[in-house]
Amino acid sequence: MLDTVVRKTDQIRQELGCLPPVVIRKLNDLLAKGINPTALAATLAEIEGLDQEEAFRRTRLLLEEELEGSRERKDKLESQVGTLERYLERSRKWLNFSSGLFRSALNTSLQLTGQNNGQAGEPLALRPRDPAQATADPDRAVWEFPNAEELPGGDAVWGDVLDALRPPRQPGQKLWQWRQETALQPVVFRDPQEVNADRVHLHLEHPTTRPS
Repeated sequence: MLDTVVRKTDQIRQELGCLPPVVIRKLNDLLAKGINPTALAATLAEIEGLDQEEAFRRTRLLLEEELEGSRERKDKLESQVGTLERYLERSRKWLNFSSGLFRSALNTSLQLTGQNNGQAGEPLALRPRDPAQATADPDRAVWEFPNAEELPGGDAVWGDVLDALRPPRQPGQKLWQWRQETALQPVVFRDPQEVNADRVHLHLEHPTTRPS
């Protein structure tokens, strides 16, 4: 049994870099009971399992620390998000900003652009993809932006603006090819809260709505 203790402690020291106090206490407890010939096999099995017990214990402690760290990070992020949401709401009230006013201003700008360029036919404006949803909840509706063919001057005038509504350009893809092969993505006026949502969130800092 003593040979097993020596071999096992040396093995644990090599694997873990030291002999943890919990292992020392466990060995002391086992040796304090004395050598009982009738329980020798069980005692040896306990000694052999000490490294596994310590590995499980350390893994459990690491997981508990990681979970506690995750909870702390989550709490901090939620607090920061709450603070930013309050700042955003105060800014909206101070600016008297709303998605409806923003959308109306953008539509008015498109209409004036068409009129100033003598464009006949239906006035330029955002088109709802689902008219029923646009009526029921316009802020969360999906809207189609006029394409280059509808806009005065086409890509020559509007190319840089419309590029902000296209999916990402692929490496090596020529500009003219990219514009020709990709359709404009629809736009929304509320954050879709999704990555790669196949739609563009229009806001005051978006290239499409900023003056050139």
